[in-house]
Amino acid sequence: HGLCCENCRLKPAGTACRESSNSCDLPEFCTGASPHCPANVYLHDGHPCQGVDGYCYNGICQTHEQQCVTLWGPGAKPAPGICFERVNSAGDPYGNCGKDSKSSFAKCEMRDAKCGKIQCQGGASRPVIGTNAVSIETNIPLQEGGRILCRGTHVYLGDDMPDPGLVLAGTKCAVGKICLNRRCQNVSVFGVDECSMRCHGRGVCNNRKNCHCEAHWASSALEEAQTAAPSGRQITKV
Repeated sequence: HGLCCENCRLKPAGTACRESSNSCDLPEFCTGASPHCPANVYLHDGHPCQGVDGYCYNGICQTHEQQCVTLWGPGAKPAPGICFERVNSAGDPYGNCGKDSKSSFAKCEMRDAKCGKIQCQGGASRPVIGTNAVSIETNIPLQEGGRILCRGTHVYLGDDMPDPGLVLAGTKCAVGKICLNRRCQNVSVFGVDECSMRCHGRGVCNNRKNCHCEAHWASSALEEAQTAAPSGRQITKV
């Protein structure tokens, strides 16, 4: 018995057996050689999310937008960049890029500001993530007049607990860049483009650094494409 078995017969190769669960998950298809659905896999770290402006990281599409909604509820959205830059350059409990080797709050370099404390606008009057969370609001004057409100959070937790008010690892911080270790780093560190090139347009690179076939390409055909000579081999549709 298995998801790829029906009436004591193996389902044909390419039959869907598990749908994708989010914009970074991949659907699985029967191989035609086993009654069981292949193990669940997801898009390689650094791959653009499907239908969302972000990058995949550990199977999840992390975005500032989603994190603001998690912290402040529906209607919340990321604050403008000046909020991240001004607040996170302070290097204090309310604006920082984590802690340094001496366990002191670290100032964010300007290029890393969107990887520090997340700054939001809108949403509920106070954070929705628990009673230990308090609102940290900063009013920043603008050169052209007026002021802009930046909303961050401070959560009273032990020193060894991760701060839920910090931007999550894997969040897109600029075009072609992603937050890693509180720094806005080039997404190329994951090597996703090199991996994807081996798929020859017949699939995408998954978290095991293998090519994940599209439904209409048999695994063996895609493997042949990966190992074909530079002149290429005709790949037949199955």
